[in-house]
Amino acid sequence: MIGFPAAGLAAAAPLAARNALLDCAFYDVEGLSGAERALLAPAPRAGGAVVVVRPNPGARGVALTRHEDFAAFRMAPGDLLKHFALAGMGGSALGGAALARTLANHLDAPVGAIVGGCGLERIIDEALGGWVWFGLAGRARAWRRTQARPDAAAPALAMTAGGPAEIHPPPGAFDLAALLKVMRDPAREIRTLVGHSRGALTLAAALQGLWRHDAEAFDRLRHASVRTLGAVAPLPASLTDVAQHLGDLDLLGWLNSIPGTPRRRAPRAAHHLNPRIPGHLDFRAVLEGRI
Repeated sequence: MIGFPAAGLAAAAPLAARNALLDCAFYDVEGLSGAERALLAPAPRAGGAVVVVRPNPGARGVALTRHEDFAAFRMAPGDLLKHFALAGMGGSALGGAALARTLANHLDAPVGAIVGGCGLERIIDEALGGWVWFGLAGRARAWRRTQARPDAAAPALAMTAGGPAEIHPPPGAFDLAALLKVMRDPAREIRTLVGHSRGALTLAAALQGLWRHDAEAFDRLRHASVRTLGAVAPLPASLTDVAQHLGDLDLLGWLNSIPGTPRRRAPRAAHHLNPRIPGHLDFRAVLEGRI
């Protein structure tokens, strides 16, 4: 994990708080109770945390549990989770839990929100001038690499002699590292995977990596329901239940999507999922198959 030096903590904490506020605009945080929102106060090193979100507990209840990393999540008692969600935008636990709550209410089952966090790359991108420009440049570079070498979009991997692939996510990609551990857990049956914005790209990278380099792990989840929102990325063709959704008004999503990839267009929808702001991409409608 990338650590911030003492001098950088003062900058990291306000950035995490600001990103949590950003997620309040982009996600349906009103689906979380006030007590739950208080438990998910922003932290500079939230990346890779897993928040287990159960269906709606009511206005004052608490129906979520936060685990600081995959190891703590895996050691927790109870049945192994089958449903997971990855938010994007600010990368806060608040945004991830809000996305997971909508999914949990739909499934009437607990959902694991894998938190993106406020990593070093995000801080640098913010300082240099914004997500749109560098997101577009990054997608273009990834697209060129993919055309030149088809496995270039996958996480870095190394083969061990006679053994499975060792997957090495890029530095700071805490959510990708946690997601890969979840996916490669041989005892777990994954039924649902949802990603929004950067979370959709993270999900695609993990699936591509497993498909190319860990057939056993990929085969365990290839029948899972895979849904992406606000970004369209290449996914393995052998997945059996895939739908990628992009709003007609979603400039950020269009800039961060791969051209020519099949998608379902959401009329008059922008990038956010917050139903209290006009032009939202209706996540509930997506889950119900109405988009």
